[in-house]
Amino acid sequence: MAKKKDVISDGSSLSSVFDLVKKVDDSVEIIAESAYSNIKEWIPTGSYILNACMSGDLFKGIPTGRITTFEGDSGVGKSFLACSICREAQKMGYTPIYCDSEGAIDSNFVSRLGVDPANLIIKQVSTIAETSQFIANVCAQLQEQEDKYGEHQKVIMVLDSLGNLTSDKERDDIMAGNNKRDMTKAQEIKALFRVNATPLARLQIPMIVNNHVYAAVGSYVPTSIGAGGSGIKYNSSLTIQLSAAKLDDKDNEAAAAQKQGADTTTKN
Repeated sequence: MAKKKDVISDGSSLSSVFDLVKKVDDSVEIIAESAYSNIKEWIPTGSYILNACMSGDLFKGIPTGRITTFEGDSGVGKSFLACSICREAQKMGYTPIYCDSEGAIDSNFVSRLGVDPANLIIKQVSTIAETSQFIANVCAQLQEQEDKYGEHQKVIMVLDSLGNLTSDKERDDIMAGNNKRDMTKAQEIKALFRVNATPLARLQIPMIVNNHVYAAVGSYVPTSIGAGGSGIKYNSSLTIQLSAAKLDDKDNEAAAAQKQGADTTTKN
């Protein structure tokens, strides 16, 4: 009687397993060859030190196909960094699409940072649902280009800021004069990233999210937490928390305090 062949042993190979799985779902890929799973390009930030901090390389910065978050208080430079990256992205052939929820930028501001305002698309947004729908529809249009031509136009998405977006319920309550607490905002933010994270990665679209922070209540060590709950926390591949710094120069500060008013002349 012939011995039954063991198909699991030496005869098995990656190609045969891949062919088998591809019969189940034609969209599967080998990860080494995947455009979805591998970072295609890195966009510099304009700062070598920040590049190294974010990517471990002086000349890299933020990865394409991933979500990068800048968190911090007002005035720490979140919009400055977002626009600086847009400037570097334009040099690489990207068109920035800037979703602005707080009137953070204008033509003069971006021009001073070297951004070409004629090649920057701005979209004023106010609600989470509106923003999510806009990003999803842009991704759908680019996917159509990809399917038809094998490539799509290069864009970089910026949301400035996540913390200033409102939910539909919060907006409707305010308009109706209701002061009820909104329990839907965190869920809508989760939905925003659940819907859009995969298309952004598939199309290799880099996305920058600027976000507010608040103090963690009851924390033993003073800690700042990004607004919006776990939706952005778990979908952001890279989170940089910024803080304002002050140079500690006690000698010069003491000298300036003693000299205060010494150079002021009052005419009678």
